[in-house]
Amino acid sequence: MSKEKVYGVDTSERNTRLLRVKVLRAIDLQRRDFLGGTGDPYVKITLQIVENRNSVIDFARTHTVPKTLNPVWNQDFIFRVDPTKHRLVFEIFDHNKLTKDEFLGMFSVDLHANIPYESAERLFPIKDYSLLKRR
Repeated sequence: MSKEKVYGVDTSERNTRLLRVKVLRAIDLQRRDFLGGTGDPYVKITLQIVENRNSVIDFARTHTVPKTLNPVWNQDFIFRVDPTKHRLVFEIFDHNKLTKDEFLGMFSVDLHANIPYESAERLFPIKDYSLLKRR
């Protein structure tokens, strides 16, 4: 399959832009340890094609915050996205050293809505998301 070129520009990337995502925190995560302990949560971010949930274009992961149900990550990530074709999926896991990491919840963000542009005069709104079960 060949990609169409117009004036030396790859048209398949014409709508792409760099998107900065900041993962701030989680509040009151569900306790999963049977012994009444706290969790060791982290966030996995996956860039996907909207029509294909199994597609993974890119991914990133926050650091693990030990022994808390109210983690603060405050981490930035940069993705090259096409807002007309891509979505971001955020999954929170509880890291477990002995067994498989436990899924705590997820949410997805379709990028077709307006993505704000960064400027010195404009503060970005913080958006809260409720965690959902895996689809």
